[in-house]
Formats: sequence, C-alpha cells, structure tokens
Amino acid sequence: MVYKKVDLKQENNPRLLNFVNNFMDTTDRYLFSDKVKNKVAVIIGLGTLGTSMLYYLIQMGVTNFVLIDGDKVEHKNLSHQHYYTEKDIGKYKVEALKNRLLDNHSLNIKTESNYLSDKKQLDNLVANKDKKNTYVFCAFDNLGSQLLQIVREINDIYPTYIAGYNRKLVFATIVSNSFLEDYEEEVKDYDVIKDNSGMGFLGDLTALLMLRLWLQKMLPKLDYGWDYLEYSLFDNESSIFSHYLTNKKLNINDKTFFFKFVLDSHLNNLYSQYLLSGNEDNIEEIKAISENFNLDIEEINTTVDEFRSKRDSLHIAYSGKDMNIKHFYNEIMPNIIMSSKLAQNLDNCLKKVESETVSLVNKKKVRDKYVKQLSNLKRQLPCLASLVREINNTFFPDEEIDFLKYKPQISTPKLISLSDQIKKVSLVDNLIPNYSLTQHIEFMNEHNFLKVSKQYKTSFTSFDERYNVSTSFIKQDNNLWGLLTLGHEIGHNYFNSFIENATAKVNMSTLTAETFAFINEALVMHQLMNDPQNNDYSFDLLFYLYRLISVPFSMDLYQKKVFAENETELSWNEIINKRLETITTLFPNKKILNLKYSHHNISMNDDFLFNEAELFLYPRAYLLGLFISSSFINDSNLYITFIEYINNAVKLDISLILEKVFNVSEDEAIENGVMLFRKFLQGLNHNV
Repeated sequence: MVYKKVDLKQENNPRLLNFVNNFMDTTDRYLFSDKVKNKVAVIIGLGTLGTSMLYYLIQMGVTNFVLIDGDKVEHKNLSHQHYYTEKDIGKYKVEALKNRLLDNHSLNIKTESNYLSDKKQLDNLVANKDKKNTYVFCAFDNLGSQLLQIVREINDIYPTYIAGYNRKLVFATIVSNSFLEDYEEEVKDYDVIKDNSGMGFLGDLTALLMLRLWLQKMLPKLDYGWDYLEYSLFDNESSIFSHYLTNKKLNINDKTFFFKFVLDSHLNNLYSQYLLSGNEDNIEEIKAISENFNLDIEEINTTVDEFRSKRDSLHIAYSGKDMNIKHFYNEIMPNIIMSSKLAQNLDNCLKKVESETVSLVNKKKVRDKYVKQLSNLKRQLPCLASLVREINNTFFPDEEIDFLKYKPQISTPKLISLSDQIKKVSLVDNLIPNYSLTQHIEFMNEHNFLKVSKQYKTSFTSFDERYNVSTSFIKQDNNLWGLLTLGHEIGHNYFNSFIENATAKVNMSTLTAETFAFINEALVMHQLMNDPQNNDYSFDLLFYLYRLISVPFSMDLYQKKVFAENETELSWNEIINKRLETITTLFPNKKILNLKYSHHNISMNDDFLFNEAELFLYPRAYLLGLFISSSFINDSNLYITFIEYINNAVKLDISLILEKVFNVSEDEAIENGVMLFRKFLQGLNHNV
C-alpha cells in the first residue's frame, strides 16, 4: 500500500491510485487515472471472459466502454458470468450490463446488440476523436474465418487483444499478423462451439492475462515486451531455482562443502540480480558476505569509486534541462544527432575528469597479460584487421564521415515480436538434422530457465554449479538485435545442456563459451539470409555486424596500442594519438570530420578504464562460430561428432575441439570464417 497526504474520502478509487503508484516514478498521484480516463475499451463478446474483462477494466479506472454482443442472458450464465441476475434472463446482454453498471458507476457506455459483422460496425461506435485511444478486447467463443478477417481489419487500426482457454491452459495475446496466420490454419480443424465448459474462474484468469498485456501500454515499468501469456492451473511444474540460501548464520562444520555448494550459488544469484537490475545493494551484500566469510574476492579500488562518483555527478544542459551526464551519454546521445555546440559542451564537461582518466589508464596494470594474449594472435590479427576495414568500407561508403551526423541507429529498425523471435530461432532446426533447439526452448520455458524482460539491463546466461543447470536472462528488444541476442543466449544454454562434466563447464574459457553461443546465433543469421522474405532485415543486420565485429575490434586494437605497446606512462595527448592511429589503421583513405568532439568520450568507457579484457574476443568467437555452424550445415555428421565430444569432455578448449572434431587449427578456422563472412557481407551489400 502507498500512503499519501491526501483526503482519501474525496477520491472515487483510492485503492487504484495506491496500487499503480507502486509502479510509477512520479509524485503526480493522478497521472495514471488521468491517462486511463481518456481510453476507450471495446469488448466483443460479453460472456465469461468478456464480463470478467469488463470487471477488471472498471477496477483499473476505465470509464469509456463499447460493448458488442448479440446474445441474450440465459439461466446458465448466472453462475459463471459477472453482473447478470435472474431479472436479466431474456434481455440482451449488452443492455442488461449497461443498466446494471450505470446504477453503480459513472461510466460512458455504448452498446451494440447485434453480432459483429464488419469493421464499419465498430467504426460507427467509436468517435473519431477516440480512435487513437481505443483498445479492442476479443472475448468471443468462436473465431471462424469470417470473424478472423474482421479481427485482421480491426487490428490494422486499433491495438487488439484476444484470449481464450481450453482444458489445459488459459492464454492471452496481442493480435499480430503472425498470430492470425497461424490461427487461420488451426481454425479449419475446429467445429463451431455449440456449448462450452468455460467456468467463471477460467474467465477471470484469462482476463487477468489480457489485462496484464494491456497494462504494458499504460505503465512503462511493467512493459517486459511480452506479446503472449499463458497459464496452466492444473500442471504442477516449478523451477528448481525456487529456493535460495538467505540465512547466512548457519552452523558450518565443513567450510569447503558450504562454500562450494551453498555460498557460491547464493553469490552467483546476487551477482546475476545486479547484472539484471543495476542495483548496487546486491554488490554491497556481496561485499558483506565476503567479509563475513573471509572470501578471496578482488578488493574494490577506492580510486575507481572516487572517479565514478566525480564523473557521474557531472551535468550537461540539454533541451532546457540540467541533465546527469551518465543518463545523457547512455540514453539520449545514441538517439540524437548532436549539434557542434552540444558536442562541444559534452567534451568540455568530460574534460573535468581528464586528469583522473589519464591516471586510471596509467594505473591499469595489464601489459604483461595483454602481451601474452597477443603472442598467440600473430597470424589472426592481420586477417581480422583486413576484414574490419572491409566492413567499415561497406558500412561507411562515403569518403568523408561526420562524427556528429552519421547515426544509423536512429533509423527505425524492423519490429519483431517476442513470439516471432522465438519462432525464428526455432527454425534453425530445419538447417541441421538432429538439431533439437525447439525442444530445448520448450524445456527452458517449462523449467523457468528462460527469463525475458525489457526491464533487464543486459543479457547473459548463468551457470549454477550446484544444480548443474544454466539460466538465460534476455533483455528483450523487439528488433533484429533482440532476435540475435535471444539466439545467442539460447545457444549458450543449448550447448551447455550437452556437457555432462560440471567442472568442464565452470573452467571453460570465455572464447570457448562465446564460440558455442555464436554457433547458434550464426545459424539464426543463416536462416534469415536464406529466407527471401527476410531481405528487409539486411540493413539492420549490416549494422548489427558492424557493432558486433568492427566496434569491439577497434576498441581492442586501441587497448593493444595503449596498454601492450608501452612500458612508460602516457600523457593525455599520447593517449589520444593512439586513438587516432587506431582510426587511421581501420579507416584508411577516410576523412573523419568533427572527431575532436569525441576524444573525451573515453572517460565514459568503464571497460577501457577499469576492466581486463580478453582482446579481440568477440570477432574471433563469431568467426569461429560461423565456421563451425557452416561446417554443420555442410556435413551434419560433424554436428553429431561435436556433441559427442563436448558431452564426454573433461576439459573444453576451442582450439582442441577444432583440432579433434574439424581437423583444423584455430588460425585456419578463423581464416575460413573470414572467407565465409566475406560471402555473407557480399549478400548483405547486394540486398542493401
């Protein structure tokens, strides 16, 4: 409950206001109710589901309704459908409801006592001024081919929701073309329902799912990107993650056992929650536990904390507001084309932490580790650099590039719903015999090992050594990036499921783990490229690959020049010169305009300043994944051999896997991946 200093007696629905303010970052108590009072809810079908939906929408403060149903009240309706009484038997449902509701509520209700026969019938009931604020809830028993076409036409104009139930589950979905196409095939096999077993509680459950989808439009904090929900009342399935250690004051007589099987699992969960939410309280709890149990966890660098505190307290003037620099840099800047004045203001702002940035760069002691990493990449780096230059030339075809103006991410990407993303990822089963990704996705979903939300800060897959299971957390985006991220994380989970040795999973190198994930992601790309209907994704895919390969390669090459090629401390000008050398290497014969405004952006790059990187990780992992996935497509027996190998392995190293399964070295696999990528790039360039 939320308590406010207001006179509750003067409010019509204080419980609603208290409830929704739990999910709103505002001091305006009436923001939600003011938003909802302008909405119009059209409910088609006023039976078990329709009356339940009406009941809950009124609770949420909706006051404008259009009710459509040609049925009359029957005695059998009284036990399972809201509002009807014996006095209503024989009356049209919509008229009985209107009379009952207006006796108790201040509502605006329009009714239609004929069955819906065409879209014009609905248009006549919705005023022109209300069309942009109208939502349609389909709650009818029978969705035959004629009604299906009407729903298709309605959905072109109004956001439309549909729901239903059977003996196994209840479901609700946001209507989409893909849903209608799938349903069109299914409806051919069904007879018209002459009677049904729709218990009242099923109507309530279904209505709640539909209400939850609608609330995503009303409350941004509740928008997880869902477009389909279902619930089974009668299946007793639960996740083995349902209980975690919460009491740290335990009687411990075997510390090794406790640390390995109890505490590690708890810490892993806390860190996962931090990655998902960014909540610093999780880090503080990890620190406290570390102190309580004298754990060997890397000390927090006070210099880093001081720098972040100073940097993140900076502000910049934007659009008439004094805005926090971190919010502006991460949330605003990627989505706008900056003027030179704004860019100069940003550069001046970040210049305030220039000396601290130089100090952090010189204190980052990674030279020996980076030199050791690079010693194994002598053959790969020239090949990778050549590919990155080719990607850059494809993505930036002009001789001049204006740092301020060239923002391709501002263009609207093609939208892909979550349901369609899962469907497209599952289609990779068609590429390789015995590839059972669809089955694994169902397993992940059933056991709560696939968690998807727009509210997550990042995507990752977490392995729990105690339970020997992996859970994938997906930051959901309704675009190509979201689709490939989904394919990537499910790839982690899919291949982990074949590895029996838990120690092999824990000790697997990052390059090996990411290669496994990129195998599946590359298969999703293969599927997209081979489908002629997917040409619309070509530019989005080109942009994705630029961000996936060129951007991290550029940053790692910059790190190589700064941290691995110098034994002495660097000045600010020397750090910037290393950046200019990197840009010249990867953008030869290109003139970069307004680059001067971006030099201080390095102060916002935490990975560069604080973290030890595995250099050139993602370009290498992707190219290895591309090579392996193409090998599977060309020879499905290699897939079987690969699975058998990782299933029995006690140690997993990608170089050894390439040698034993594919009879190539890592360098050779990278070179093959580059050749495959060039063909891929040519196809994209042709479509663009």
